[in-house]
Amino acid sequence: MGLLTLLENEPVEWKMLGEFCDIKRGRVISKKYLEENKGEYPVFSSQTRDNGVIGKIDTYDFDGDYITWTTDGAYAGTVFYRSGKFSITNICGLIKTSELVLMKYVYYWLQIEAKKYVTGGSGNPKLMSNVVAKIRVPIPSLDIQEKIVKILDKFTEYVTELQTELQTELQKRIDQYTYYRDILLSEEYIQKLCKEMEADRQLRIVSLGEIGIFTRGNGLQKKDFQEKGKPVIHYGQLYTKYGSSTDNVVSYTDKTVFEKLRKAYKNDILIATTSENIEDVGKCLVWLGDEEVGFSGDMYSYRTDENAKYIAYYFQSAQFQKQKERIANGTKVIRIHSDDMKKIEIPLPPLSLQHKIVTILDKFQTMIEESKGLLPAEIEQRQQQYEYYREKLLTFSCECDSTHARTHARTLIISDDYYRVLREVAKIVDVDIEDKIRWCKISEFCIRQQGIAITAKEMKALHSDLGEVKVFAGGNTFAYIAIDNLDSNRIISKPSIIVKSRGNIDFEYYDGQFTHKNEMWSYSTDDNNQIKFVYYFMKKHVDYFRSKAISGKLPQISTGITDNFVIPLPPLHVQQRIVSILDTFNTLVHDMQEGLPKEIKLRQQQYEYYRERLLSFPKASQG
Repeated sequence: MGLLTLLENEPVEWKMLGEFCDIKRGRVISKKYLEENKGEYPVFSSQTRDNGVIGKIDTYDFDGDYITWTTDGAYAGTVFYRSGKFSITNICGLIKTSELVLMKYVYYWLQIEAKKYVTGGSGNPKLMSNVVAKIRVPIPSLDIQEKIVKILDKFTEYVTELQTELQTELQKRIDQYTYYRDILLSEEYIQKLCKEMEADRQLRIVSLGEIGIFTRGNGLQKKDFQEKGKPVIHYGQLYTKYGSSTDNVVSYTDKTVFEKLRKAYKNDILIATTSENIEDVGKCLVWLGDEEVGFSGDMYSYRTDENAKYIAYYFQSAQFQKQKERIANGTKVIRIHSDDMKKIEIPLPPLSLQHKIVTILDKFQTMIEESKGLLPAEIEQRQQQYEYYREKLLTFSCECDSTHARTHARTLIISDDYYRVLREVAKIVDVDIEDKIRWCKISEFCIRQQGIAITAKEMKALHSDLGEVKVFAGGNTFAYIAIDNLDSNRIISKPSIIVKSRGNIDFEYYDGQFTHKNEMWSYSTDDNNQIKFVYYFMKKHVDYFRSKAISGKLPQISTGITDNFVIPLPPLHVQQRIVSILDTFNTLVHDMQEGLPKEIKLRQQQYEYYRERLLSFPKASQG
């Protein structure tokens, strides 16, 4: 008989919490007290960040299993299950059940019910002890309570495990995003970009007051909301309903209220000036809608002729946070004022560079938002993203067909249509656009290197973990051999592509001291920066080389197959940019072994899929 069937016939007694629970409040614990009495026991307050912990002290007020709830503020009615030794502040409540009712059972019930009893609206939400005491709870038998708790605990455990796995990956993405965001918005990096890309203009350090106008909001309350009407944004919604920009709203009001409100217009920045903590105050939103929008008090609109999203992203930077900490005031409620915000300094590059920075940061922001979903969905999105950019980088359309390429000069003219596409990508990758791509046989710009006569038995005998030279054989076979045991004239020290020409035909890139069996060969170039691009292109076409193999006991290709293979050679700096992107994704694949083992196989498939898409060029003569 299932639990649901049992519950149909289970007698349930409804009681108010105050009838079977001991309910009390915490005490005032100031920041000064936390600082002067540091210890190991947590102190919980009204915040939800860090599980509500605001500090640790050397004493505790409670020891055991309890329920706490937030009594005041934006998170009023939030319920926690506490176990162990701890203290709570005066804006937290405490519940201890009788022996006839399980603490966990009440906790799960209050997770559903507590928020329904919050009062005070947007001004100052509250859930006081006298209200909590009146919350009615259905009380089945202890046996049924235990079964319910067991099931819900299992669900909680499952969700927690899933969230932990995903959060690990997400945190890596967030850390990456934060790192690059702060670099891009640092004075030093912007100055460098200004010199490189727009040498005739210098980076300016300006105050917000010099480049824009602050306007204080007014009047709007949550009771003024309705499902249709004029668009409005309340300051509290900046924390809960919006990201960094939007072109639509979640709330509306009537015409009479709207006419009295201050308005924001397209590309205005809306800034929350009140919060319960220093980290959140100053949260901002760029309004991108074509229609004017009304906004509430406790926020400002900021209008500027500069790129609004650039300034909004700067508000997220470490540099802005430091300045904000100096101007914020208050204890329980943290505030910042426009007169102080006007003095905040910001590094301001030319508008064109602002646009480029915003483009990059927008893409990082999108990646973070996509990572919040299930990983398979994220991977699919990344596949599309990577395919898109790889296609733009290396799909070279030309004004002549492959027949022309076989019979005419090896210089092909890129079509106007390709330039249209390439210019779009160039804004992101920051490269110069060249008019021509050279098509060359590998033998025309690569040096083919010979190996050594050595047997598998000799490789095994000479192998030493201390050997300086890596000797490659077919497949994944290799040995490390001391220099003294090898012909020094056949030791290769340049970054090279090793051609595994017999058996499982494949290519390997290596940039250390090496050699290989004489049935194999390798390629290097005079310019070491070029060879890895060639490797990636050959790796992409490995199936072509396998199709050219001579059948026998083991498939085998000749040197002519690789020597005569035609490679497209864009400008070197374009090659380097492409290699950099491919290397990054390759590193990502290998790094995932530590973070998400279950996703390694999918990541590897992702990488191979994108690599194939990236290196799709028009077919040319293979000799």
